[in-house]
Amino acid sequence: NDDFVYFIVVDGRYEGVSLGMTMEELANFALTELDADHALNLDGGGSSTMVINGQVVNFPSDGVPDEFVPDPLETLPAKFAFGLQGVTVKADSTKTARVYLPLIRHSPEEPDPDPEPTPGPDIVERAVPNGLMMVVVSPGSNSTSFQPGEAVIVNTSYSVNLRLGPGTNYAIRETVPGGTRGVILAHEGGLNGVLAKDYYWWKVKFGSTEGWMAEKLLARQ
Repeated sequence: NDDFVYFIVVDGRYEGVSLGMTMEELANFALTELDADHALNLDGGGSSTMVINGQVVNFPSDGVPDEFVPDPLETLPAKFAFGLQGVTVKADSTKTARVYLPLIRHSPEEPDPDPEPTPGPDIVERAVPNGLMMVVVSPGSNSTSFQPGEAVIVNTSYSVNLRLGPGTNYAIRETVPGGTRGVILAHEGGLNGVLAKDYYWWKVKFGSTEGWMAEKLLARQ
């Protein structure tokens, strides 16, 4: 309406989790509960997945129990399928490939940048080429605990994750044992020490491998 833009995702019909909604029920909810004037249906089924700060926060209709191994959910042109992160691809031919998507652990809260997996229902995050993103811009915040060129050490007794970017929503590049020594790298974009996903992050080099690690996992050498 004139005051708000609503992004609505309804969980799919899944026994013991959600009853779902018909289009008429959803329209009536938007009209009577939200006072909406206009609406646009973007997609349905397993594509109705809401991701906030890198975490899936709803349970789509493609939700599966732990013991279930999913069938291929998407058939994509081969040139688009290969190179996707976190998926298994098997080529049907030189023109098409079936994409086996990973089971994503449903964990709405992540209190530690390297926690043990939280028990909960597994869901499948679909690799579909459509989506809608809402971004809330917040003032940046950076830590000054380290400086480029400074020697650091992983201050844990267990292995921790070195990520591709500053945040737990980035993929893991390598697992680094506790006590490993490294060096803080300079970053031209000003992201070093940036606050993301409730932690400050630093670009670090361990041996020949570079990546991002949460500040709480590092100490001066």
